[in-house]
Amino acid sequence: MSYQNLARNLRRSSEQCDLKPGDQVIMINCPEARKHQGIVWTVESIPFTLCRRLVVMLKGYHDCFDVEKLGRVS
Repeated sequence: MSYQNLARNLRRSSEQCDLKPGDQVIMINCPEARKHQGIVWTVESIPFTLCRRLVVMLKGYHDCFDVEKLGRVS
């Protein structure tokens, strides 16, 4: 994949999700939510596509995480 295609995909991904670095979120509707119940995570990256899923990096979490399984803390 060329750099231009990668940049285009990143732009498209970030436009599909309103999460941004610094937002605070909790995990919902997934097995990880039970394991990490009550933990508030901070988004560290802009949303990007991985294996056809829109994901973000969370501060202190070991991997990227599906944005559909995150709820913003107000």
